[in-house]
Amino acid sequence: MCKPVYILVTGCQLFGAIAADEVRTLAQRTQASTEKIRQSIEKRQNAASAATRLSDEGRSRAGDTLEQTEATGSAIRNVESAAGELDELSQSLDEMLRHFRIA
Repeated sequence: MCKPVYILVTGCQLFGAIAADEVRTLAQRTQASTEKIRQSIEKRQNAASAATRLSDEGRSRAGDTLEQTEATGSAIRNVESAAGELDELSQSLDEMLRHFRIA
């Protein structure tokens, strides 16, 4: 009668050892999967940060380009205005020279 109890106890110990080994293996797999997920999240966060930086730089450059375009437009208007004034002065000078020739 002692032998069946011994066999039962040995079987339970063996089952416990197998279960403990399976739990260890599962814990290792879980840890490895968790690390892969963490690395994946980190990569995506870095990519999102880089995209945000690029977007901000693009927005800044667009603002700079807009300012330069406005300044160029203003300079062109000034040149047009000066050209108009020169044309008026030229016409006035031409008229004055005609009066001197007549007189």
